[in-house]
Amino acid sequence: MILSEHDTFEEAMEALLDAMKKESDEIRKIEHEELEKQGIKVRTLEEVIKDMTPEELEAFKKERYEKFVKPLLDENISALERLKRRLNLKRIK
Repeated sequence: MILSEHDTFEEAMEALLDAMKKESDEIRKIEHEELEKQGIKVRTLEEVIKDMTPEELEAFKKERYEKFVKPLLDENISALERLKRRLNLKRIK
């Protein structure tokens, strides 16, 4: 039985990821065109980052970390601590 035209799982996954990226790029392009028709100037994050000074980029990274990454990390730590208490786990020395 042939499940894929690809020889390996890795090739199949790479093709899948490439197709997903192409689809998301096409969707973004359509959305940008619609916004530009409304007179709204649109730039990608990559374009904006290229135009940033090193200081602006550092501040941007710090803001993104504080707003998105840190809360996720804090929640993961809290979930692990709750699990540890629930299972009454002790650290192995």
